[in-house]
Amino acid sequence: MSPLAKSYQYLIDEFSEEKLESRFQFIQYECLDILKRFNSETLDTSIYFDVSGSIVQDIVINYFADIDRLKKFHGINKVNSIKIASYSSYWVSKLKPIQLIKKPNREIRNQHRRLFSKINEKVALGIMFGIAFDQKVFHETDQETTILYKAIIYSLAYRTITPQSLDLMIQAHISHTTSPQRNMID
Repeated sequence: MSPLAKSYQYLIDEFSEEKLESRFQFIQYECLDILKRFNSETLDTSIYFDVSGSIVQDIVINYFADIDRLKKFHGINKVNSIKIASYSSYWVSKLKPIQLIKKPNREIRNQHRRLFSKINEKVALGIMFGIAFDQKVFHETDQETTILYKAIIYSLAYRTITPQSLDLMIQAHISHTTSPQRNMID
């Protein structure tokens, strides 16, 4: 058994090795799937980006350590999908598993400037919306949703974010999309 496995044996005991492995596979698959959504005629993301397995492993360990503490603190057996989405996306954003493996030439960099900046935050958003809403992001969306995506990506990149604040963002989005619009009064 590796030293890492020994130090986190309590997570294996609490959640099972299969569950940790399943979460690892899920995070890695989602990262790759979201990257593929950015492919175009002029860009193959697999040439420029890769998903670091060791960072995904750290994401999974930190995620389950947080979930373990959360369950014990609240005396609960299961967490809801909003918590799963917020803690997963938090650790993806914080640890940044998407790594640049080849520097793009000037033409590619200029043409896809927005993709190359904040790529991990975009992937974190994709994971968050995928888990919380079973929704694939970065497809054609209405202007309001695009504004929301940009605000979340900006916040992940430049603000102090916690899993709890991501949880609140998800709940606010649910509330906004399920309740009727109120008229704004000047």
